[in-house]
Amino acid sequence: MEVGSVRIDEEGAEALVKFVGLLKRLNELGLLDAVSDILSEDVVSGLAGLLVNTGTLKALDNVDRLAGLLGEVDYDSLDKLGDLISAVSSAVTEESKPVGLIGLATSLRDPDIRRGLGFTLNVLKAVGRSLREAQQD
Repeated sequence: MEVGSVRIDEEGAEALVKFVGLLKRLNELGLLDAVSDILSEDVVSGLAGLLVNTGTLKALDNVDRLAGLLGEVDYDSLDKLGDLISAVSSAVTEESKPVGLIGLATSLRDPDIRRGLGFTLNVLKAVGRSLREAQQD
C-alpha cells in the first residue's frame, strides 16, 4: 500500500489501523477534545511563559557553573546537612524559653549545646572566609 510517496508494508498498515482505533476510542471518550484544549495556542503560550522567564534563562546561562558545583558536592556532607535540617525542624516545634546571661552560662555545661556552638562557629568562620575571598576577587 502507498500513501503519497510513502510505501506502507503489512506491519505498518496494522499499526495504522491500531492507531486509528485508539484515536476513535479517545474521541468517543471525549479525551481528544481535552487534549486539543490542552494543546491550544493559549495554553501552550502560557506554559512557555512559565517555563521561559528570567529565572530559567539565568539558570540556563549558568548551567555549566551549576554542573560544576554539583560535581563538587560532598554527598556525605549532604547527608549530614539533611540530618541538621531534621534537627532544626524538630527544635522549631519545641517551645523555646527566654534565656538570660546566667541561663546561657549554665547551658554551656550541656555537651550537645557546646557541640552545636562549635558547629555554628565553624559555619560562621566558613561564611566569613567566603565573604573575604569574594571581596578580594
